[in-house]
Amino acid sequence: MKKRLFMMFAAVVCMVSFQAMADSALGRNAALDTAFDNDNLTLVRAEFPTVSAEDFEFNYEMLQNDQRGNPADLLAEIKTYISSGSGFHWLSLSPSGNSGLLMADEPLGDKANIGFYQGKFHFIFPCHQRGVEDINGNLDEIASRRLDVMIRDQGVVYSPDGRYAAIFSFDHVIYNARFEFDPVVIDLATGEMILTATYGNKMLVGPAGAVPTAAFSSDGRYLYYILYGNIQKYRTALYRYDFKNRETEFCYSGSHREYIPGLSETGNGSFVILRDAETKAANSGDSYKEPAGITYVTYKNGTWERKAFSFDWPQDQWKCKLLLSSPNSGYAFLPFSYSDYNGAYLFQVITPDEGCAGINQYYALSKNSNHAVSVTIEEKNALFAQDIAHNIPFQGILSSTLSPDGHYVLLLASDSTLEKESDYADKWNLYLLRLDDLSVKKIK
Repeated sequence: MKKRLFMMFAAVVCMVSFQAMADSALGRNAALDTAFDNDNLTLVRAEFPTVSAEDFEFNYEMLQNDQRGNPADLLAEIKTYISSGSGFHWLSLSPSGNSGLLMADEPLGDKANIGFYQGKFHFIFPCHQRGVEDINGNLDEIASRRLDVMIRDQGVVYSPDGRYAAIFSFDHVIYNARFEFDPVVIDLATGEMILTATYGNKMLVGPAGAVPTAAFSSDGRYLYYILYGNIQKYRTALYRYDFKNRETEFCYSGSHREYIPGLSETGNGSFVILRDAETKAANSGDSYKEPAGITYVTYKNGTWERKAFSFDWPQDQWKCKLLLSSPNSGYAFLPFSYSDYNGAYLFQVITPDEGCAGINQYYALSKNSNHAVSVTIEEKNALFAQDIAHNIPFQGILSSTLSPDGHYVLLLASDSTLEKESDYADKWNLYLLRLDDLSVKKIK
């Protein structure tokens, strides 16, 4: 639990720092380039918006189902809650910085999940007036849960303008085989949780599916999401919801294992998906039907085309559980961890729109010189044949966050191998990695 909380805290710190540094999420941040080149990087502590009772707004549909029944009583309870010293904790801020998700430390009646948009706070509630009918009961089930348990540290994406947040859960869908997680969008300007499509939730009974990863298109018109289940020929399928026409469209299905968080749009409007390895049956040997890697999907002439690129590491040792990609810069950053050890020791920087150039070229953060070094296949394969507690020459990457312009990655790293929880206490460093030339600057 301590490790998870630390990672979530680190991710928030990284995200807020970038919001303070970024001029625009659309163009390259020239000011950041100058600060990087002149060794003038400073760590600025950004403050989350202050939660005030006067900044709460109440939706009519939400009030109809609230046990207090009127906004005056609810507002009075919020004021009493704040004045008593009870607080709120933020879960996420949007890249635009004008919206986010938070929770009350103690529920206010039956409400704890809160959305923030342009200075106003709204309790999140299941909206049955917008979206599709909740025939499977999935919307009410999702809305009844704690946001922090649902989204963990990867389960939310925001529309470009920050108004909408789509939530999903890789852990619940893939690890726990829970299929209530339909594609839902939270309108942060009202608090309404909207069901964009609904699928069955019992695979042994009939068609069922749930969402382990999602992404908004750069123009904000579509929500793209992976559906994992038995709806299509393969276990995973790409869908998109059209906000303009309020319609859901099936895009394509071509693999059983395209479900790892990191679904992302590229610079030319294509999509990249992180793919897990698909194994053969137990009695057919140890080889793989399809190795883990990157799937590149393009929409051309009315059809979706799929290209698969494979990683070359030993599938039972190296793992990649995160893809950070930017349509602004065209870069994608992928950290690689070894077995069950904490942290990622290697990473790749690829350009998906250029045939995934850079795939299987490995880099690491040196302990001594604080720069990115190229790692050969031989070095990679021999890396953990040594005593892991003492001889790893690289730093472990605990968390990573992409800058809004897509040219930098903020890395929380440690020169410890992080085998124990106590290793997290005081052995970490903060770096900024420029993806254009793989140069690195230490911030802390």
